[in-house]
Amino acid sequence: MKDETVIFFGNRDLGLRILRHLISVGDVPRAVFLHPKGTSQWTDQLWELAESIDAVVLEADELDGNEALNTVASLQPTIGVSAYFGHILKAEMLALFPRGILNFHGSLLPWNRGRDPNVWAIYEGTPAGGTIHLMDEGVDTGPILVQREVIVTPDMNAADLYHLTVDALVSLGEEHWPLLRKGRIKARSQGNGTTHRRLEFERLKQLDLTKEMTVRDAINLLRACAVDRIVAAEFSEGGTRYSVRVNTTVVPRNGAKE
Repeated sequence: MKDETVIFFGNRDLGLRILRHLISVGDVPRAVFLHPKGTSQWTDQLWELAESIDAVVLEADELDGNEALNTVASLQPTIGVSAYFGHILKAEMLALFPRGILNFHGSLLPWNRGRDPNVWAIYEGTPAGGTIHLMDEGVDTGPILVQREVIVTPDMNAADLYHLTVDALVSLGEEHWPLLRKGRIKARSQGNGTTHRRLEFERLKQLDLTKEMTVRDAINLLRACAVDRIVAAEFSEGGTRYSVRVNTTVVPRNGAKE
């Protein structure tokens, strides 16, 4: 597979896994755009991998200048791949790719476009999963190519759903890449759904201890805010901030018959 010119835009664990797959199947990207080193636990690994291949490696912040556009244009790209890349690509960049830029998004679009889709799928009870779609100038609004649903169960929190979604996206990418790279999967437009932005989660996790809600809603709120081992729902009492988590597990049936 060496007849396509691939440009890669990536971040986080998904970006690392997708870049590894592209390299493994011979579609080594000619240029790689990454978040700055040291900004997450994955960026240094991504930079080390990108610098080990024959590719131009640029920081994501350089996308705003003409140098990035000129560099990509000089490579005559065929297709782009974006995996959890935290920057919006401008129309001038999108126009350089005859087969478009594939975006790997961690929701079952059109639900939960934008930030923290794993949080909102649990809190709002919307469908969850992973989607590969064609990027446009909007935020996760481009036509859908392939997607896979992830079933959310009551014993899952946002961190659990995040990891299952990454696995689903990696599986989708590996399974469909031969057709995706050739532009042989028909895209379909998105219907009505939901969109969320960064500040919405910051507000959600600040608990109002006087707010009335059902036990179900309270449990779902706490599950949704548990995005990793550190970040969770919070409240203040007597000038001190507290973090709150809920642990839901399946009760063993001990082999009892129904």
